[in-house]
Amino acid sequence: MSPGNLLHEPRLRVGVRPVVFLPAMTGQLLAMLNSGSTLEATYARIIYNLSQTIGNGGKVDNRFYRTYIDVDVDEALRDYGFIHLHFIPKSTRDGRLLLLKQYEDAVVFCKVTGHEIFAPPPGKALQEALEADIQAALSTKTTVSK
Repeated sequence: MSPGNLLHEPRLRVGVRPVVFLPAMTGQLLAMLNSGSTLEATYARIIYNLSQTIGNGGKVDNRFYRTYIDVDVDEALRDYGFIHLHFIPKSTRDGRLLLLKQYEDAVVFCKVTGHEIFAPPPGKALQEALEADIQAALSTKTTVSK
């Protein structure tokens, strides 16, 4: 898959596509499940359910998207293609986020993080840290979930 297939749309497209988990994302999921925290386990279930919804071509519920998705500019999306989905609660800046990249033929689950990715310039440090892993995962598709 070529990097030119990256989409910069604020919502995930409906349609069957493989979901690719970066190795670090898989590690985060395992840590969440093994943490003993009910909240962390809930986040892990939400991530799993989202991966199934997206992988099977379903629509992601609007409650996961940014409150002002149609009002202001998401610089991390515009500049680097990161879509961020909110867990609970969505209206606060201290909530956790699921970062994704949407391509025409795959969706990459990148990382669970906080709002620190929006420190200026939004998304740049994360892009630099993850780009090699994203390209490797897309080229081998060894961590694909359907």
